Amino acid sequence: MRVVLQGEIYDWNKASAEFYRMTFSYARVGYYLWISETEAISLCKKYNFQHPFHFYNYFRNHEELWDDYMFDFLKNLRNKLVDKTGNKELLEMTNKKFLKQALILNPDRIAAFKSSTSKGKSKFCGNENCCQNKKK
Repeated sequence: MRVVLQGEIYDWNKASAEFYRMTFSYARVGYYLWISETEAISLCKKYNFQHPFHFYNYFRNHEELWDDYMFDFLKNLRNKLVDKTGNKELLEMTNKKFLKQALILNPDRIAAFKSSTSKGKSKFCGNENCCQNKKK
């Protein structure tokens, strides 16, 4: 699919970004927001988003468009992660940085990653951050 996009777009960076958008899933929204895939679908439909990446982009970058429910949702999510990790810096992070940390810390994502690597579906070894710890 990336090769086809490259042929259509003629710019590898733009093609890569479009591939990322196209393959963004409701499950991934759920990993960022610590909700199930079903809840992610419902939340996207509630705000009339047809594609999960557009909802993620709205949640990450467009706080000025949020309603009270969204502000409460994020506040509760931040508090949940602070309770789990003890890291109070999560309360002060930008939405972009916070969502990245939420994804990294999500136990469902970690379990899914380890499950897929143990079944031979991934080129990675399955150990969290192992590639980052190797000496160069």
